[in-house]
Amino acid sequence: MNYVGIDNGNTGACVVLDKEGSILFKSTLPIHRINVRDEMVKKLDSRKFFRMLKPYMPFIAIVEVYTHSPTFKTLVSMSDCFARILGTLELMGMEYKIVEAKNWQKMFWTKSKGVVDYCTKKEALRVASELWPKECWLATERSNKAHDGIVDAVLIAEYVRRNEGGS
Repeated sequence: MNYVGIDNGNTGACVVLDKEGSILFKSTLPIHRINVRDEMVKKLDSRKFFRMLKPYMPFIAIVEVYTHSPTFKTLVSMSDCFARILGTLELMGMEYKIVEAKNWQKMFWTKSKGVVDYCTKKEALRVASELWPKECWLATERSNKAHDGIVDAVLIAEYVRRNEGGS
């Protein structure tokens, strides 16, 4: 059994862990542009997403659900991506669960009371780098900073692995 963590959104990512917690695969989500009412919009490429995950079947996936959005347009985009992810997983016949960020984050760290300037992205990178010290968190060879989506996705995958008995 493999474990898939998915950070939802057009800048999201997907990571596959084996039962021991080794990273088998990591990638940003495949996105393509399609014409919607004479506007080119970014959408999850469900076909590529399917092909990306197929070699790692069977798996259980956990998908991060959005809980807030800065704009209506972003909310619509995240909702669409979320629906496409779940639809693809259902067509694959794979089990999946949905989690809010605050729930998986509790497994890895707790924010001290009274801390105002707390950055979950920095904390996630710190934890991921401790758990997988030799791993590179860049999205591409040309990137110069860790990809937040990949970092979150690996921790989401580890969250489901630990909760499903992978230790």
